[in-house]
Amino acid sequence: MSTKVCKVSEDVEGTLIRVKVVNKTRYMLTNVKYVLNYCQKLGDGLYKIEAITPCVPPFDFIDKYSKSDENAEYAVRFSYKIPAHIRIADG
Repeated sequence: MSTKVCKVSEDVEGTLIRVKVVNKTRYMLTNVKYVLNYCQKLGDGLYKIEAITPCVPPFDFIDKYSKSDENAEYAVRFSYKIPAHIRIADG
């Protein structure tokens, strides 16, 4: 699993980021669920959590790894538009 995401573009509306997931197993992954949460610590010690929805609906499955798969169906990409009020650290 990668520890980095790709920051694609930034404008007044927000930042577009992309995430790539590669299924390196020999089994199809089903019921795939993922979520991106923005957590902000407030002054009183509590946290504000904001769920950010992906730009396209989530995938239900990811195909199994295969060397002969010319279309690389075992690798999926999805993106998020992060609202402008959320600061994203570089690096």
